[in-house]
Parts: sequence; C-alpha cells; structure tokens
Amino acid sequence: MKNAFSRRFKVLFYLIAALWLFEAVNLLSGRALSQWGILPRTLSGLAGIPLSPFLHGGVGHLLLNTPPLAFLGALIIVSEGKNGSRAFVETTAFVILAGGAALWLAGRPAIHIGASGLVFGYFGYLTAGGIFKRRLSAAVTALVAAASYGGLLWGLSPALSGVSWEGHLFGLAAGVLAAKISKPPGKKF
Repeated sequence: MKNAFSRRFKVLFYLIAALWLFEAVNLLSGRALSQWGILPRTLSGLAGIPLSPFLHGGVGHLLLNTPPLAFLGALIIVSEGKNGSRAFVETTAFVILAGGAALWLAGRPAIHIGASGLVFGYFGYLTAGGIFKRRLSAAVTALVAAASYGGLLWGLSPALSGVSWEGHLFGLAAGVLAAKISKPPGKKF
C-alpha cells in the first residue's frame, strides 16, 4: 500500500526536481536559459511555451513557486484517486500548452518565465473541479484549495510590476478548462 501511494507522487517529485535542475543549470550559465521563455507573437517565443515553466528569475522566484506547486499538485493526485497521477500529468501538460499558447498569443511583449502559471492552472483545475465534477470529494478539495491558496488571486492584478499577470490569468483559465473537459462522462453542466 505504501509503495503504491509513493509511486503516485513520483511524477510530482520529478517535476519539482526538474524545475530545480533547470534553475541550477540556468544559474551556472549566467541565466542564459531565461531567453527561452515565452516572448509573445515571435517565432523564437514559441519554444517558450513548453520551456517557460521550468525557467525562473532566480532561486527566490522558484522558492516562491515550489510550495504551492507541490501542495496543489499533490491535491490533484489525491483528489483523483487511483487515476491521480494520470490526471496530474494530463492537467500539467494541458495547462503548460494551452496556457502558454494563450500567453504567446495575447501577452505583453516581454519574456515570460516561471511555474506560477502552472500553479494558477492547478488552482483553477481544483476549484473549478468542485463545480464541474459534481462530487462531494471534488467540492471539499475545491474548498481546501481555495482556503489554502485563494490569496494567490491577487496575482491576477495588472498593477503588479515585474509579474506576468497574463501568465497567471491564462494558466488559471487553462486549469478551469482542463477541469471542464475532464469531468465524468454523462454529467451535464
């Protein structure tokens, strides 16, 4: 039982380890990897769609993203039961690609980096899942997510300087959409 439980969380551990590995390489390269973030509406910026969540502005930036990413990611894994790891991987891929593509299409002309869009995506997935999935466990999970990290919604404010509020917004929207399309078949909304 313990091995099955720990196996479910390996993918989350690997994601967090990859974030820290990228940060170490970026730090050792003098932040050379940061140029591979999302630069909206440019050909070179397309590479940033899958890469930007793995790039950060420094150790402090990654330290701010790691706890909510770990907590909300673990909440996805736990809340989806035996399919938790699969739901986590699918949600992660969808938020990175859909949120990143929307940011590439509509973001400010700046290089956007960081896993906070993914954090907002997990938050959107969990809170919207409480509505779309129509299960008591999903509603309780949504309340836990909202009570734990509801304050991150302040990160949607365009008034915050040096913050990709658009990345947050599109990550959140992608998470909500992921919850909508992952709802159980036959359930109407």
